[in-house]
Amino acid sequence: GSCTFTLPLYSLASVCIRRPLPVASHLIATPRSRRCSIPPSAALRRELLIAINSFQHAAYIKAMVDPQSLTHRHKQSPSKSRKDLETVDSGNNASDSSEHKGKTRPHRKRLCFLITGAIRSESRWAYLASFLGISAVLLAVSTFAALPAMEAMRIAGRLRPPSSTAPVVRPRVLVASDPWRARKVKRKRLKLELGRRVYHHSRADHQNLKGNLHHFEKDNCVAIRPWQLEHHPTCNSMHEVTISEMKGDAELVNGGDYRDVWRVWDYDMETPRAFKSMRFDRHSEGHRVYEMMRNEAVAMEHLTKSKYVGSVHGFCALSAMYEFSSGGTFKKAAKKGLLSSKQKLELALQVAKATRDVHDMYDEGVVTITVADISSGQFVQNDKTGIYQLMDLNVLHFMTWDKDTHELCMFEGAPNAGYVRSPEEYSRAKGFDENIDIWAMGNVLHYLITGEYGFCVEDYSRPKVLEKVKKGELPPSYDDIEKGGDPIEIEILHVVKNTRATKKKDRWPAKRAVEYLEEVWRKVESGEIKPNVGGGYHKVAESKS
Repeated sequence: GSCTFTLPLYSLASVCIRRPLPVASHLIATPRSRRCSIPPSAALRRELLIAINSFQHAAYIKAMVDPQSLTHRHKQSPSKSRKDLETVDSGNNASDSSEHKGKTRPHRKRLCFLITGAIRSESRWAYLASFLGISAVLLAVSTFAALPAMEAMRIAGRLRPPSSTAPVVRPRVLVASDPWRARKVKRKRLKLELGRRVYHHSRADHQNLKGNLHHFEKDNCVAIRPWQLEHHPTCNSMHEVTISEMKGDAELVNGGDYRDVWRVWDYDMETPRAFKSMRFDRHSEGHRVYEMMRNEAVAMEHLTKSKYVGSVHGFCALSAMYEFSSGGTFKKAAKKGLLSSKQKLELALQVAKATRDVHDMYDEGVVTITVADISSGQFVQNDKTGIYQLMDLNVLHFMTWDKDTHELCMFEGAPNAGYVRSPEEYSRAKGFDENIDIWAMGNVLHYLITGEYGFCVEDYSRPKVLEKVKKGELPPSYDDIEKGGDPIEIEILHVVKNTRATKKKDRWPAKRAVEYLEEVWRKVESGEIKPNVGGGYHKVAESKS
């Protein structure tokens, strides 16, 4: 009965007397059937009276516990009682008593009132009420005391280091400046604190992937190839990567919608790597993001053979390690008209080959991957080969087909609001396929020629661009290229027209675009097609302006 609440009261009473009570261990060692044979209140009185001599307010508690002391206390004058309260037994704790003499803490006295009141009570309900009251007081005190620590954790959680996910138990270890602030500048060197571990991922990350690997398979539409369903994380090697040990610093070089890109150093301290970590404001999006990053890692592993797609060197949960390239993109050179017509043809061929490899790497006649985010900023020059590689595949879609008829299934996706999207995306079609990549590839080729996407040369507003694209209108820049452009640029424009057809069935596949551009390249090399000496489209545009 009333023994149920005895042990918690023992521990609380120990707070008042500053030492554990022997009776508590005695009751723990006593068989359950014999525990209630000892009256809990009498036992507590007995043990408290033995232990109170070590407490600075011993006389005070003794008066509350011992009825005779309580009666005696009422007979004393207030001044004399106050003096007795400050007088402690001059035993082993005499020095402690003199140190705290006259410094009675009201909150401790009130807590001891509750404890001793519960001890004196013989009712089980009084025990329960007292215990709940004491627990509420302790909870309030501990919460108030923990506020500074909670605030520190909240702040530390906002300052995210190069790390993919926050550990479940502890917040991320702060090792670098705030990436959010660093994103506002073009390049910023981040000095790391040596000796601090960077936790890239937690065990819970892999739990989030369980049962969610095949989410793109719906109804009768299944994966086309078994490798689309695979998951090969290299978490052991990824956990060995500690940025604080890699040359002492890391550099935030870029960032996208989902992840930040850091330059780190490999174990030889000479080879740079691109480490991508999740942006802290994207970390709460759930299983969908885990599946996106898995798709990218699996796809890039599948595309290792292609020299037009970037290489992945490690993957775990939301973090990944890629080949680092410092060459940058061709956007600035194309926009300023710094590319020759032959260079434009070479880059157009690389863009088309990257799209072809992603769609059908091994020429099996079936599209297995759709990038769904091809743009000029996604191609980065490889330092060793000089080839511009497609480096970002984190919003790709694995294609599926009907398990009975083997016809390709459409996938669902939210239409993008940019200038490089296809008419079906702007029209909010019910499903998409690889043709959205073909349209986007044509936009990249148009960018190589003019330095702008379709309709952006004329500086139309976004609503007008969307309306013109949905109607199937051709950009006015087509006429300018045909009239004053270079012969090579006109050949590239021919590919642009056939990949930007309004109807999906009229668009060239990436393989055909590659074949046509390779034929143009052969003619340029043989001298059948010669570039203009005076320049191409940009020279005409400059003369008009």
